[in-house]
Amino acid sequence: MSDKPVKAIIYGHSHTCFGAGVLAEGNPDVTIIGHPNLNDVVRQNTGGAPAYYPEIGPYLTARALIQFNTYMPENGPDAYVVPTNLTTSEMAFLPVNTPVEDGQEMTVLGVKMQFFTKYGSDDKVHTTVWLPEKKILFTTMLWSSPPQLYSLRGDVFRDPREWIAGLKLNRDLQPEVLISAGARPVVGKDEVSRILGGYLDGASFVLDQTLRGILGGKGPNELRHQVSFPEYLDQIPYNLQNYGEISTYPPAIHYQCVGWYDNDAANLKPVSPEDEARRLVALMGGRDKVLAAANDALAAKEYAWAAQLVNYLYRLDPEDKEVRKVKAQALRQMAYVSTGANDRAHLMSRALALEGKVTIPRLIPPPAQAIAASPTTFLNYFRMRIDPEKSGNTDKVMRFDFDHGPSAGLHIRRAVAEYITAPDEHYRGPDLTVAMSGET
Repeated sequence: MSDKPVKAIIYGHSHTCFGAGVLAEGNPDVTIIGHPNLNDVVRQNTGGAPAYYPEIGPYLTARALIQFNTYMPENGPDAYVVPTNLTTSEMAFLPVNTPVEDGQEMTVLGVKMQFFTKYGSDDKVHTTVWLPEKKILFTTMLWSSPPQLYSLRGDVFRDPREWIAGLKLNRDLQPEVLISAGARPVVGKDEVSRILGGYLDGASFVLDQTLRGILGGKGPNELRHQVSFPEYLDQIPYNLQNYGEISTYPPAIHYQCVGWYDNDAANLKPVSPEDEARRLVALMGGRDKVLAAANDALAAKEYAWAAQLVNYLYRLDPEDKEVRKVKAQALRQMAYVSTGANDRAHLMSRALALEGKVTIPRLIPPPAQAIAASPTTFLNYFRMRIDPEKSGNTDKVMRFDFDHGPSAGLHIRRAVAEYITAPDEHYRGPDLTVAMSGET
């Protein structure tokens, strides 16, 4: 790192922009370049990880903490393989003050740059930076593993078409040096072309073969077993499945373009998971026989089958110590043989939790400063907290007056809570008014 003062910062996407304030060292005159929608995306996600419905941000944040090794040891056979940990420390985000459009050219501190913002990758507000005079490309389109078209932590849909189009743009610029936030630099025009071509073909293969499978009548779970790289794509170093595993991607594509229904009418009206477990356990001869079968599967190194068997028992009694032990053993062995760090993290973390070695919360609430910065946003999110069994015949309007910012309200109508953006304009007045300060 240079000891010279930072004059400009460019955001490649919204996942890694929360330390800019440290780099700027408090200088308010630093030029912050980025996608024109980046500030809005950051604001919308202050309640948690990126989500199609931001109300569930706390749930996705909890899943993200699993994915990024929060509950795994640093050493030993159960350790994480990629040293990435999320913390909930104070953010140092600086908003974009110089937004750039797709194709826009600009000279930054004497360096001619061109910006491309049309296509997303794992983030909708991706920015690629091209230095035409030096033939250097800065991108987050290239990772050290295949394009992660689905994240186990949950996220908004990552459209493969966008990532593929962005990779084509990267390739067609014919860079001689490629610098990525998610992979080692690639040097040499021919080598850059080879790597980008193989990486592009990997993403295209997953999308096209998934769509081919859908046309062939395959459902989400069948697709995960059908789509796998041919050997030549496996040999591209950046296609190594060391972060995400491509078997998890086809179901997400199926859900996006078809939905959950696999066109098998027998699956249209299934019994509940608990009822299914109860009936299957009875058919298999009861708890002890199912547990024995799961142990036999473990001994045969059929770890996925062992996990599936014992999970029927777990649904019926999640506190059964023997069941928890066998399920933990199955998940641990699956983690050991997983190539992807994400898969390993989810499997191992759950195994450790079953053994009582860690506690994994279901939700991670947003930081207090995020709530204080936009209290009406989080008041709106309380709509979904209503319990229809307890609300009964309630029909009341609650108004909330905040000392900083606009007022808002909730109209509870039996099983539904309507968010009111302008209480003074609502068709009926409040039954209760609550005045709140930022500290509250």
